[in-house]
Amino acid sequence: MRIVLASPVLLLLVPSIPADTAGGYRTIDLHVDGSRTLPVHLIPLHDEYDDPISPYDPRPEPFSPRVTCGRCHNYQTISSGWHFNSTVGDVPPGRPGEPWVLADDKTGTQIPVSARGWRGTWRPEQLGLTPWRFAKTFARHTPGGDMGEAREEKPDIEARWHISGRLEINCLVCHNADRDQDQSEWVKQVARENFRWAPAAASGLAVVENVAARLPETYDPIDPPNPDNPWAAPPEVTYDKSKFDSKNRVFFDIVRKPPANRCYFCHSVWYVNSDQLQDDGADLWKEDGDVHMMSGMSCSDCHRNGLDHAMVRGYEGEATDPSNLTLTCRGCHLGDDAAADGQAFGGRFMAPRPKHKGLPAVHIETMTCTSCHSGPWPGPEAGTVRTSRANRMGVHGRARWYTDTPSIVAPVFARGDDGKTGLYFMMWPAFWARLEGDRATPLPMALVTATVDTVLQEEEAARRASEQKPAEQQAAEQEVAEPTDAVDADAEEAVVMATAERAPKSDRRLTQQHIVKVLTRLTESAEPGDKVGYICNGKCYTLSPSGELVSAEHAAGSPYAWAMGHDVRPAAQSLGAGGCSDCHASGAPFFFASVSPKPPVLLDPGELAQMYELQDQDPALLAALDREVRFRKPFIVASVVLSVILAWILMRYGVLGLEAALRALVVTVPKRKP
Repeated sequence: MRIVLASPVLLLLVPSIPADTAGGYRTIDLHVDGSRTLPVHLIPLHDEYDDPISPYDPRPEPFSPRVTCGRCHNYQTISSGWHFNSTVGDVPPGRPGEPWVLADDKTGTQIPVSARGWRGTWRPEQLGLTPWRFAKTFARHTPGGDMGEAREEKPDIEARWHISGRLEINCLVCHNADRDQDQSEWVKQVARENFRWAPAAASGLAVVENVAARLPETYDPIDPPNPDNPWAAPPEVTYDKSKFDSKNRVFFDIVRKPPANRCYFCHSVWYVNSDQLQDDGADLWKEDGDVHMMSGMSCSDCHRNGLDHAMVRGYEGEATDPSNLTLTCRGCHLGDDAAADGQAFGGRFMAPRPKHKGLPAVHIETMTCTSCHSGPWPGPEAGTVRTSRANRMGVHGRARWYTDTPSIVAPVFARGDDGKTGLYFMMWPAFWARLEGDRATPLPMALVTATVDTVLQEEEAARRASEQKPAEQQAAEQEVAEPTDAVDADAEEAVVMATAERAPKSDRRLTQQHIVKVLTRLTESAEPGDKVGYICNGKCYTLSPSGELVSAEHAAGSPYAWAMGHDVRPAAQSLGAGGCSDCHASGAPFFFASVSPKPPVLLDPGELAQMYELQDQDPALLAALDREVRFRKPFIVASVVLSVILAWILMRYGVLGLEAALRALVVTVPKRKP
């Protein structure tokens, strides 16, 4: 039997064909001799023009990962990887994953975005997100490349690539094990439009000062600094000379397997406590983490890739390479009978084979492994979560970077496109839209933001004016005032008060009255015949002819869900370990936990859905299973008792029958009379 011992991240030092690249340099023809020893990366730095970098230059350039790393590793091959190929049209989208979310607290907007075309998401171009705008918005939680290097099909007057430079794939984001690698610095440099300088600043090799976003459109990188305008000074690089040897080479602590800490920056999840969130990290000590991580594994043990960086995502039906068939939950623990060579027995990384004693086979056939083994233990209601990419987590420093918008709920047990019940994250889109029949097209964010600003400014001006009026006049006006919209004032106050108990005092979310005013202004500025609305909570809110706020279910408001894989709990903490009642009991969260949208505005979310509705389960069948579970133990006890009694009766009459048979075989001799 041939055993393939593949590294979690395949050797980067694979043979590459020497070829001229866009940068004018040539890659080195490398040969792999089979040694597992990682070469020492003591290498010279080169800028994007392939010029060598010396820390003693008066104005040194930032180093370019494309050129510096690309001299040995084929950059074009790497750029075809999963993290960098969303803009490539012929790449299979695979199972729907976590989207980018265009979110804005002020306007109550949260729209799932993906260039992969997943159902339920919007493509960047549909929202006016050019590569430049996309990179400005989302490149903070990427390793560079993709949109950071994409070329606009149409001229973008807002793009400032000639000043910022392209955001190249930064190999150090994942493969640099040095603790100086600082992704928070990467985020800050991206926010400053210091794209070409971001790899150097985040690596710990250099300090980058000044902000490219302040530079005028007429700036040319070859221009010297303007001493008369230090505020708009171009970014400057100051290298740490102690990190260079006498040949101007730098040591990079490169590893084939990216440390889990590198993955966590973009792929962390925080389960928000609905009562009180400890933002100071006081609750982190309570977290156990993924059972695989606790056993010494790392993310890249399962999520592998070769030089092409085609990351194994680990879901069933994904793998096309036979060697990856068992890099799934079932494949690793149970094996894969469909393997062509018959060698996919499972048991990778000493994975135990689960017994599932007493578990009906229907569970294995109709449920994903994560349903029972992943995520937090479910409660009576799906809670709110933050993710790194959606809520900007992981950026450390004085300023608070994370946001509460978008609102994402989890864990949610729902039926997926594959027909199996699985574990999901879920969010409900919210946006201002132009309505055309059953279609809803998001309005430009600039228009919505300007309209909301106008409404809030008018409200603030009215508030200040009212504070200057005599108290008697205010009381008289309040007494005769009537609601200007059709939403019941008492109901709105109840929603506001209920939300205020768990919302911070600085909560400035839009209210129902704001929505009425914004819709009124958007309608006035729209073309004749156009209709506008606000999509939220799975509904579309519009104005009636009398100016009342009305709502109706709308397909554009349908929730978007993506699978949850981690954290994996040990078998003893899985659903079902405590018996059938973990799921099949009255009110058990697996079927009966409530799920409701978490709107980014102060709107009543409406009726709560229950998990069994998302699973397309029949409540009558669930009630029957509940009765079966409740009476199962008494039935078993009664059955055992009756079985013992029946066995005793059978044994008793069996003995009597045997006695009668033996008596029949005995010859009886009559006694003689004396």
